[in-house]
Amino acid sequence: MKRNRLILTTLILFLTACQTNNQLIQSNSPTTIPSLESTEKVIISPTFVEPTETSFANVPKVMTPLPELTVTVTNPAVGKNSTSIVVDHFSVENFGEIPDEVLAQASDLKLLFRHASVGENIRYGLECMYGNFANRRPASCSPFHDLKYDSSNWVFQYRGNNGWIEKVNDFVSQTQSQNENFDVFMFTLGYLDGFDGMTYPVISDEENFQTRYIEPLEKLETQYPQKIFVWWTMSLAQDGYENLTKFNQMLRDYAGQNDKILMDLADIESHDLDGKPCVDSSGIPVICGIYTDEKQSGHLNETGRERVAKAFWYMMARITGWQDS
Repeated sequence: MKRNRLILTTLILFLTACQTNNQLIQSNSPTTIPSLESTEKVIISPTFVEPTETSFANVPKVMTPLPELTVTVTNPAVGKNSTSIVVDHFSVENFGEIPDEVLAQASDLKLLFRHASVGENIRYGLECMYGNFANRRPASCSPFHDLKYDSSNWVFQYRGNNGWIEKVNDFVSQTQSQNENFDVFMFTLGYLDGFDGMTYPVISDEENFQTRYIEPLEKLETQYPQKIFVWWTMSLAQDGYENLTKFNQMLRDYAGQNDKILMDLADIESHDLDGKPCVDSSGIPVICGIYTDEKQSGHLNETGRERVAKAFWYMMARITGWQDS
């Protein structure tokens, strides 16, 4: 009898210990997946952004033809006999002078911009300024925004990074196919097109510059004399390149001599917020470190995006005929 009681007591103690151990195991096991928090790198695009699938060069853009557009401007500063417009780092300082009625006129202009990654940075900067986000405002936007900076009529089409000649040809063909839908046309080349010894044919060669860059674009402007065209210098990286620098200066000279509208992106990127130039050890202009978070390339950070977006608005305001002080 005593032996049976001893066995029973031992069995009860054993079962109790097993149950307690099982409870401890269960209590130490996670029962839910930890919640994930969004990072500051998350990009939320407003609803007016053009769908990606319609914006690449190798995908035909299906658009319903619009009636011929009439641009209503005061004292328009465009056309073959107009005074040239140069948008540079000095222009950004005059951004705050643009009257609201001029902003509204600029906002009404229909614009087509063919571009690659830096163009995406600029697009995002403009969207941050507009601030019409469907949900929360992205942490990668500064607090500065106002609905009067409505850029929803400005269509940014991502073209990619093929060769510079292909980019010129792309702009010509896309302007021809979409000319009825827009008032203002522009495209960009980037620092990848200006590498020393890596891009062929070299864009800063005088013959290449004239026959493969200038002449196709001049022919395009002659074909559409009622449209507005904006020329852009190349964006910069944190390494300086002689080929890129030479091309930018050749374009500045050409634009000034031929009454062009020039967005001098390189000049804006190579001057800091105080107007001090940024150069490498050889004295070649580079993007200021305050405008990019990268170590070698030149994609724009929050400060850079906002600064170029302000320059973009200044450019569009000048196109309406507005003159700053």
